[in-house]
Amino acid sequence: MKFEAEYIYRNTDGTPHEKVKRIAGKQGFPVFHWKNGKWEPGKAEKALPYLIGLWFREIRALFDVEGEKDADILIKLGFLATCNRGGAGNFQPEIVQYYKGRTVYI
Repeated sequence: MKFEAEYIYRNTDGTPHEKVKRIAGKQGFPVFHWKNGKWEPGKAEKALPYLIGLWFREIRALFDVEGEKDADILIKLGFLATCNRGGAGNFQPEIVQYYKGRTVYI
């Protein structure tokens, strides 16, 4: 199996939390979680927004986009962006707590 992209979800302190891999030529996105210093298959117990470690910036507007690839593009353009694992159709309500005090564009 060949992967064409890898997206690391990190805790606010920068430590690894989850990893999503994109399978080349397919719609598959295997998820791994960080446990005891290594990647284990499956989701972490707690969901985190993608790129939450960048949220210390003074930018208050946040773009919640469809996937990691789109979030990475907006970050490169100077915007603050995120997504959740699994795309818009699999939104995890527990990540809303991290949006407090921000204007969020979906």
